[in-house]
Amino acid sequence: MKINFQRLSFLTLSIFILGFFALPNLTNAQYLASDLLGQLDGSNNPVFTGSAANNGEAGPNAKGMSVGVRQPAIDFIHHRIFFADYNSPNSRVLVFNLDEDNNLIDRVADNVLGQPSLTVSNFAVTQSSTYSPGSVAYDPVRNYVYVSQTDVNRVSIFDVADITDGEDAIFVLGQADFTSGAAATTQSGMSYPYGVAYDSVHSRLFVSERFNNRVLVFDLSSGITNGMNAAYVLGQSNFTSAVAATTQSGMSEAAGMDFDERNNRLFVFERLNRRVLVFDLSSGITNGMNASYVLGQTDFTSAVATVTQSNFNNGIGDVEYDDASGKLFVSDNNQRVLIFNASPSDISNGANAVAVIGQADYVTNTNNLYTQSGIPGAGGVVYDPDNNRLYVSAGRRASIFDFVKLSTTNPSNATRDTVYSQSLSTTNSQGTVSYAITSGALPTGLSLNTSTGEISGTPTVAGSYNFTVQATDDNGAIGYFLSQPQEYTLVVNEPPSNTSGSRPTRARTTTVPVSTESVVTTPIVQVVELTTPNTTNYTFTRALRIKDTGEDVKELQKYLNTHGYPVAITGPGSLGNETTYFGLLTHSAVVKFQLANKLVGDGVVGPMTRAFLK
Repeated sequence: MKINFQRLSFLTLSIFILGFFALPNLTNAQYLASDLLGQLDGSNNPVFTGSAANNGEAGPNAKGMSVGVRQPAIDFIHHRIFFADYNSPNSRVLVFNLDEDNNLIDRVADNVLGQPSLTVSNFAVTQSSTYSPGSVAYDPVRNYVYVSQTDVNRVSIFDVADITDGEDAIFVLGQADFTSGAAATTQSGMSYPYGVAYDSVHSRLFVSERFNNRVLVFDLSSGITNGMNAAYVLGQSNFTSAVAATTQSGMSEAAGMDFDERNNRLFVFERLNRRVLVFDLSSGITNGMNASYVLGQTDFTSAVATVTQSNFNNGIGDVEYDDASGKLFVSDNNQRVLIFNASPSDISNGANAVAVIGQADYVTNTNNLYTQSGIPGAGGVVYDPDNNRLYVSAGRRASIFDFVKLSTTNPSNATRDTVYSQSLSTTNSQGTVSYAITSGALPTGLSLNTSTGEISGTPTVAGSYNFTVQATDDNGAIGYFLSQPQEYTLVVNEPPSNTSGSRPTRARTTTVPVSTESVVTTPIVQVVELTTPNTTNYTFTRALRIKDTGEDVKELQKYLNTHGYPVAITGPGSLGNETTYFGLLTHSAVVKFQLANKLVGDGVVGPMTRAFLK
């Protein structure tokens, strides 16, 4: 799937408004897509200048997409990506299979939901149809897909454990049955449901409604029934109100959403308020509660439509949050995706974006950019943190942007008092790459070249050293794109004993740690153990589930890896590379362990599961 990157240079006059200063002429490099879906040539290679619906064919097919491709979702466990192919004549959800590293196998859809086959178009309100699908969300616990259907005011739920083309949905929300589609402003009804977001930690489904100006919150922890009532509502004070408002608690045409499971926050894009509201749910949910932050506007009472580093335009946009880096991706109708720092410690009202994709600068909104760097419209976004990859679906296609990524391989071992040199490697870089140590430290006597990534020098103290490196590629005058930090372990060994007597061996008291209890770790990192994992004597004392962190998570991964249920074959999570983060790969391994022991395969390490971890 990888394509050689090219670099486009533009001479632009960057004019920053709203109190910013004008910059001189600068050479800006637009980020180029690495791959493309929906516009292919006869050999199924990407055509970045293509713009024809359904790849230029008369009707639906496995290669093309229609106008208005919407919010996608990735299944990291079973390696699939889902795209809502919204508009006429398709009205379907496309399913593309991925390999074990979550790379595209090819550019041709493998399955379809909402239509009997990949070549059929049938607008109908049935149990198997997806009439005008707006967004897709994936439930890794139940292996369900939630599909909003804007024009028939419902959300269909599909069991995708084993996908067959045109399969029936198993549940429906917003309607009492599969053949109804009336709009309603009630505790169970909907009016133009657009965005869907799933919280696997608390088993909650969020549904945004454009015309009811609200978000419904469904508690699915006790099960799902057709037409069930929502538990809470955001954007309105009650379930029967649908007033548009530009306030700290109100909404105006709620659209794309994403949920931050680690910090218990909900991000909601509003079309007519041209903003993203951020709700902190860590202390619970109340009907009509206030948002904590706003992006796109300087305050909660503004709804300005401009083309700047901090503002959005009209359009049904989408949001995607990456909890590892704290970055928020926002698509708006300026034919671009803005990237914000949005971690709990970095977010602020009206903050400037730190990067832009799809335009040469923050003040340009060129239309119909059917190019390798362009984003034709406001589409859906979904991020793959393992590959540092962003999918942007818009304008009859889905562009794939690969950002710079550090190798996960640890540097080779060094020897005390011996000259050492090794360079860290990156992939997907565009432009100049810089390297920085963000936590931990190199062994005494070694240093990192911030321009080349070379670690060199002569180490003077033996031991095991843990440090985190971040690689960043530049985007001219516009800012920096996302780069994922990578944790490494570098071991400095004692020199071999001198048996010839030419130099006596010095007595040393340096202790090489064999436990990582003292090592500061971050989620989704690589840690190399210095001893053979020993899990048989470890006692698990708490319930473990997706998004949990800690040494017990690492011990759980060790147990699974050494008892026939590998978390990963290579890289983070694999044997010898266990991490402190309970992600989707760990969840999948736990489910397999549970099913093999005739337990409920929910992926939660509760009392019954812990009893079998012997």
